[in-house]
Amino acid sequence: RDAKEFVSRLVWQLVGERGADVGFRPPTERIIQDLGVRLDQVPSFAKGLEQHGELPFWMCPVRVVAGEQPLFPLPDVEHIMDVACFGAVPCGGLEDLYHNKGIDRWLAEFDGQKAFYSDVTFSREYLYQKYAGAKYDQLKAQLDPEGVL
Repeated sequence: RDAKEFVSRLVWQLVGERGADVGFRPPTERIIQDLGVRLDQVPSFAKGLEQHGELPFWMCPVRVVAGEQPLFPLPDVEHIMDVACFGAVPCGGLEDLYHNKGIDRWLAEFDGQKAFYSDVTFSREYLYQKYAGAKYDQLKAQLDPEGVL
């Protein structure tokens, strides 16, 4: 995926829309994000997602159960909203994962949560602080003492 996306962006930067004449499509970035924010934040949060393209998104309220997920600490509220956005949007220049990085920054402004099956652009330090890194280290030592996983 990386080489193909890089070449596509580079050709489009060099030749622009004339690239379509020889079979190049405008470069796109894949977005598959599953994000959690407090219910009262949903209107502002969703509005900010618009700067990353006309993405379809799906919303589902989630009841928070305290202490149930030690490595995925949730806010102390009754419900959060799971906002999933997905699709392909025009690339934002030559920067890799431009829109995904923007969505991650936007989520951090809301102190939201992110499911990690998609592209993640947070720093290791941010992940350690936000997602109970010390608890992860403890569980890793207990459940994988040989470091196999």
